[in-house]
Amino acid sequence: MKKTISILFIVICLTAVCLASLLLVLQTKHATWIVNRTLDYLELPITVKQAQYTYPNHFELTDISLNYQEGTSLPIAKAELWLSESLLHNQQINIDSILVQGLSLQEGKEQTIALKEWGNQLRSQQHFKLHQLAIAQLDYSDGVYVGRDISVQIKQPHWETEEQIIPYGEIQLSAAQAYWQQQAFDNLLINLDYKPKDSTIYGLSFKWLGAQVSGQAEQYPQGWSLVNFTIEQLNTSIDDLQTQSADMLSLIQAQVTHINSLDIINSQLTHQDLTLENLNLSAENLDLTSDLWQQKGYLSLAADNLQWQEYQLIEPSFKLTFEKDKLLIDDFNGELYQGDVYLSGELTPNSLHLTQLSISGVKATLNSELEALFTYPQYLEQLSIDQLSVENSQLIQINTKPYWQGTGVNLDAKQLELKRNGRWGVWQGDIRATANSLSLDNIIGTQAIVEMSSDDGLWQLNRAFIPLESGYIEGVGEMQFERLSKPWKLEISADGVPIDILNHYIEQPVELAGFAEMDINLNGLAGDNLMLAHSLSGQLWSELRDTELVHDEQSHRLAFETLDWQFIRGIGSHQPINVYLNEPSDAAIGSIDGQIDLLDEDKRIITLSVEVEGEVILVEKKF
Repeated sequence: MKKTISILFIVICLTAVCLASLLLVLQTKHATWIVNRTLDYLELPITVKQAQYTYPNHFELTDISLNYQEGTSLPIAKAELWLSESLLHNQQINIDSILVQGLSLQEGKEQTIALKEWGNQLRSQQHFKLHQLAIAQLDYSDGVYVGRDISVQIKQPHWETEEQIIPYGEIQLSAAQAYWQQQAFDNLLINLDYKPKDSTIYGLSFKWLGAQVSGQAEQYPQGWSLVNFTIEQLNTSIDDLQTQSADMLSLIQAQVTHINSLDIINSQLTHQDLTLENLNLSAENLDLTSDLWQQKGYLSLAADNLQWQEYQLIEPSFKLTFEKDKLLIDDFNGELYQGDVYLSGELTPNSLHLTQLSISGVKATLNSELEALFTYPQYLEQLSIDQLSVENSQLIQINTKPYWQGTGVNLDAKQLELKRNGRWGVWQGDIRATANSLSLDNIIGTQAIVEMSSDDGLWQLNRAFIPLESGYIEGVGEMQFERLSKPWKLEISADGVPIDILNHYIEQPVELAGFAEMDINLNGLAGDNLMLAHSLSGQLWSELRDTELVHDEQSHRLAFETLDWQFIRGIGSHQPINVYLNEPSDAAIGSIDGQIDLLDEDKRIITLSVEVEGEVILVEKKF
C-alpha cells in the first residue's frame, strides 16, 4: 500500500514538474514553436509568426495567417486569448475570451465562407468551449455589404448549423460606417441578444441620411416590433428612397410587422404631392400587417407646414386613436387659406361624425383643388356635424361667369345630419348664416341672413333675406328629404334685382340692363332630373323697369309688359308679352315668345324680337 501511494505521489510530482516546465518554456522564445506545433496537432490551418504567453492565462499571437485555399491565406494582425481558471470542463479547453484585431475582408463573401468552414472544422473537433469572441478594427466588403472599422463582441457564441455564419449570443457591435443598398449608416451601434427565435435588440443607433436613428426592437414569431424608436432630423424624399433602395425597404417591410413606439422628430419628408416641414410624429401600437380599420393604436402629428397639391396647411396638428372599424380624430387644427380650421370627431369606413368643426377667417377661392376636398364625402354613407361654426370667412368663385363671392360669412349650425344612407340632404339640424356682403356679378347684397331647420328629413327654409343696393330678395321654402321623390316648394319675393346677369347667358352681341321685381312660387319633386321635369309647377311673375338694350354700341330704352309664367308639370307657358320703345303707351316694337318644356330639349327656347330703326334685333336663349 505504501509503495502504491509512493508511486502515485511520484506521478503527481512529475506531472506538476512537466506543467511547470511547460509554463516556463511558454514564457521563453520557444512559445511560438509550441503554439504552431499544437495547431498542427489539432489540424487547424493556422500559422503564427510570434506567440507570447503571460502567466497565468493570457496568450498573445501576432502576424497570423489563416490558410483557407491552397496558396491563399488571410492575414490577421493580432489575436489575444484568455484561458479560463477552470481550464478543462467536460473534456474541453475552457477559453474565457478571444480578441482578434486588424482583420480585413475585402473579398468578403469568399473569405467569410472560408472563416465559416474553418469555424465548422474547429467546432467539429469539440476541443474548445469559447465564452466570448471579440473582433476589433475589422474592414469588410462583399459588394452588397460594406463596413469600416467594425468592432464586435459576442458573449456565449454558439452555432447551431454549419451554414450559419453569425453565431447566436449576446452581441455588441460598432462600426464607423456601414453601407447597404446604396445607403450609408454612420456611427453604427447595436446591442443584440441574438437567438434562434425571439431575439431582442436592447439598443440600436446610427446616422442615416443626416438623421439620427435610435431605439430598441423585439422579435416575435410574426416579425419584429419597434420599441421606443426615434428618428431625428430626417430630410428625404420617400419617392427617391423607394426607387434607390427598393430591396432595403422591401426587407424592412417584410421583417418589421409592428410599431410599439416610433417618434419622428424635426424632419422634412416629401412623398408624391405631399410635403411636410419640421415634422414631429408619434406612433404607438400599430400593426403593419393589418389595414387601417383593424388597428388599435395611436398616432399624433405636428408640423410647421403641410403642402398637398395646391393646399397649404400651416402649423397643422392632430391626434388619431385607432379602434376596430373606427378612427377617433382629436384636436385637428391648422391655418388654411389665411384662416384657422379646427375639427374633432369619428371616422368609420362609411361614415364621418364630427363633434365640432370650426372655421375662422378663411379666405378661399373656389377652384378644382378646393372642390377636390369635397370628393371624399361622396364615398360616405353617413355624414353629420354636432357643432359647425364659420366666422368672418370669404369664398370667391372666379373660374366661370357669372362670378360670385361671399365675404364676412358667419354660420352657426347644430346637430347637422347632411348625408343619410348615401343620400345628401339637410336631414337634421338648425342653421343660421349671415354675410356682410354677397355678390353675383353686379347683384350686390349686404347684411344677408338665412335661417333654416330640419327635423327627421323635413327641411324648412324659415327665412332668407338679402338687402340689395336698390331692393331686396327674400324667400321661404321646404323639402322632404325622407321621401325618395323629395317634394319641395319655394316662395321668393324680390325687387330691384339687376337683370344684367342675363347677359352671361345670351350668345348674341346684345346686352340688357335694368331692374326686375318678381314673385316666384314653385313646387315639384327633386328625386332626380326626370322627376323634376315631370313635376315642376307654379308661377313666375315679374315686372321689368328702367330697361335698356345695347346693340352695336347703341342704347335703346325699352318697356316690357308683365311677365307671367305658369308652370304645370314641367311645361311653362305665358300670355303674349309685348315690348315697347320707351313707354307701354307707344306702339309695340317687339315681343317675347317661346316655351319651356322640361321634357323636350327642342322646346326650351325663349326669343326676344325687337325692331329698332328698321333693324330687327333677335335674341334667343336655349335652356
